[in-house]
Amino acid sequence: MRLRPTILRYVAPRMAEQGYILIDPGGVANYTFCNQEHTKTIAFDLDKYMKRWIRVHFQIFFPLERDMLSFNLEYLKPELFPKINVVYETQEELDATLILLTDKIIEIIIPFMDVIQKNAVFQTLEMHEELAKGTIERAERFAEKWDLPLSTEPDMLHLDRVMDGLRKDVSQRKNDFYRNQGEIIDMAAYLGELMNIQENVPHQWYWRKLSDSDSERFYATKAQGFDVLSRVIAAWNLGVEVMNYSFRYFPVR
Repeated sequence: MRLRPTILRYVAPRMAEQGYILIDPGGVANYTFCNQEHTKTIAFDLDKYMKRWIRVHFQIFFPLERDMLSFNLEYLKPELFPKINVVYETQEELDATLILLTDKIIEIIIPFMDVIQKNAVFQTLEMHEELAKGTIERAERFAEKWDLPLSTEPDMLHLDRVMDGLRKDVSQRKNDFYRNQGEIIDMAAYLGELMNIQENVPHQWYWRKLSDSDSERFYATKAQGFDVLSRVIAAWNLGVEVMNYSFRYFPVR
């Protein structure tokens, strides 16, 4: 079974109406659409290793920040995107599902990507410098304020609720971030120290530079270092709508 006929007959013209052009024909299984500014892509492919399944991958690029955000269709929360059965058994089911997905992506996801692109925030050296000042005190203050354990048994669902309470409408996410920036940096201190405690290296943080072109970042010691501030900010940008950006997926035991 193939994506190509319906991609060319239906998906490509519909995406072109939204300013997304097919840039990667991909043969029979992979098709990528990109907007005219080359800052957003939407890719359709067939997972050959699972049960017959249409996958859709979204990327938003931020050239000035040299960063990106990406997410997959299957991780979108139902509050944002209705659950659609992407498993198919016949070519007819594949075609019908692809058409339905395209319509819903145009209706819901493309506007969502536009809003995220305007409101996403990214870490800066200044934020890492704030994190480095009184890190342990920040972690303890955050834990006490929100009644969260600073131990080997964290309550990540409660932490998700704390984050959700700081964010309002997605169109105000950037404003909400800067209004709550101190609290978010405290949250990063809490999460990093939580990871350190679980690895039996409490209070151990250090500065790290990944490459000559990067600025230094302040890392928790866990493993070879973990950019916890970057992870918290990614959760801020997408954790409401995309499940694997929420803290319940954070790498703690």
